[in-house]
Amino acid sequence: MLKDADGVNLLRRLSELHRALDIASTTNWDTASVELEYLSRCSGSWVENAVRRVRDSHRLAPVRSIVQLQREVIEYSSLDGVSPKIDETALVRLILSITSEQNLRDEFEGDAPTYAEMVKLSQRTSALSLEQTIAEIRTMLPDEVAALLFNWVSNLEIAQATTVDTWFASWPAKVTEPELGTSPAEAFKRANGIDLVDFLVMGEAIHRLSNEQREIEFTQQSLVAEGVSVGAVEFLATHLALGPERYVAKLSSDRARGDLAYQRYTLSQYPFLEIQPGRYLLLRHQWGVDRFFGGQLYWQTYGSFMEESRYLGEKFSEAMNHLFEKIVGEVITRIAQNSDAIADVVGEVAMQDRWKSKGKEPSVCDWVLPAGIYCIEIDATNHPLNFKLAQGLGSQDEYDDDMRKVFSGTNKGKFKQLASTIRILRKDGWEGLVGNLRAVEHVPLVIVPDNSIPNTSSTDIDLQLRARPFFAHFIPRVMPPAVVQLSNLHIMEGVSEYYRIDFVDLLISWRRESMRGVPVTLQYFLESRGLGRMMSSHIVGSHKKFRALMDGATGA
Repeated sequence: MLKDADGVNLLRRLSELHRALDIASTTNWDTASVELEYLSRCSGSWVENAVRRVRDSHRLAPVRSIVQLQREVIEYSSLDGVSPKIDETALVRLILSITSEQNLRDEFEGDAPTYAEMVKLSQRTSALSLEQTIAEIRTMLPDEVAALLFNWVSNLEIAQATTVDTWFASWPAKVTEPELGTSPAEAFKRANGIDLVDFLVMGEAIHRLSNEQREIEFTQQSLVAEGVSVGAVEFLATHLALGPERYVAKLSSDRARGDLAYQRYTLSQYPFLEIQPGRYLLLRHQWGVDRFFGGQLYWQTYGSFMEESRYLGEKFSEAMNHLFEKIVGEVITRIAQNSDAIADVVGEVAMQDRWKSKGKEPSVCDWVLPAGIYCIEIDATNHPLNFKLAQGLGSQDEYDDDMRKVFSGTNKGKFKQLASTIRILRKDGWEGLVGNLRAVEHVPLVIVPDNSIPNTSSTDIDLQLRARPFFAHFIPRVMPPAVVQLSNLHIMEGVSEYYRIDFVDLLISWRRESMRGVPVTLQYFLESRGLGRMMSSHIVGSHKKFRALMDGATGA
């Protein structure tokens, strides 16, 4: 079907579907209305059943099904714009066909299990021992984590606010390399030859046209008319877009690498397809947003530095690690200032100065928040999942190695640092802790970037088990350690502020609930308590700074 079809027309319609679903996912969460509207254009005896399933919370068009179809259109269809067009019914059937293929499992004959097959699966899983159940969960972790990162849809306001907080902040004092300038924004210009503000203006213009006017195709003329510099559009052409032949070559490399289900780096690095000379089609709205305001800013700059000098690339990476820690510290400080329970924010240096013995500094975490009968220990690590794990190409052994390296390593693992801090606090205490020090309840946290390990029930169980050897001595006065992505830390700050819930109460309630059987995710915990994912006043303020930056650049 694809070989004889008008690929450009197909890609336009799939890109528009992506656009509508992504915007719904970040505004009213009503993706069902988008899918039902699509089904209303279809005909056939199956449509009524499909409508009923969508209304019953099923998904018609999962992200990875649309992405795989886009891949296959680029690889196999004609992009001359004159071949026959595929109608809406056939397009939806193609999506359903790909979804069926992706959902095939060895234990089921088809993509949708029969009642008998479900009974058999239930009998098999219920017969597993606890150790066997845990082993089975761990085999699924690499795919689960890759799927969540693949489907991740970021909140635009938080992404833009975080861009201001990150890229226009001064470097921490530890950053001394003069080639990096005084801020990440200067490093971006030094590495890429384009002013970061000009790049962001282009991203904001593309998002606005996509969001408000449903535009998915852009030219130099259309973008310049929106206040974008010519240099920025030329940068898009050379760094964010590929023509059909080069795109096919990249997608072929993906196929050679392995399973395509969660591979996204080619499409997120090049979210634009040059369908005609100087005309760029945005393949997915969310990946366009990420390319301008998300983690791709780091990879764009790091990659450019590495091409020039490995030394500069490594220095930039090291500098961004220091900056990540600084940003997390700023969020924690604001949280503490708005909390009646938290007595102080105790940093690593203060702890080492007080607790060093014979000139030797102890292993401690980055921050401690003493809060009466509770004590929160926090460490930050700017560690994204590696290339293979982030795209579903990594094995269980590789996943285990990554978790050991970051969390449960016996050398510099985060759990060892947190446990060391708790051990000293139980002996020596700190101002702001009350009562018997051995009765204080400890809450260890690790803050990671959004492209790192997500918080799911399965990852929570896995990390609890990895942490047990380090924290067993403190049970029952230690809660299971939690891994929190930076954007979720912002959300917790916003929830505490908006609903006037002390951060300590919010955190303790979540972690206690995660100790009662299967751990609950932060997202589920907030939903179950009727708490929305609110933005803090700081994020609102930083987003206003972003708007002012854009208005100042375009003269609006």
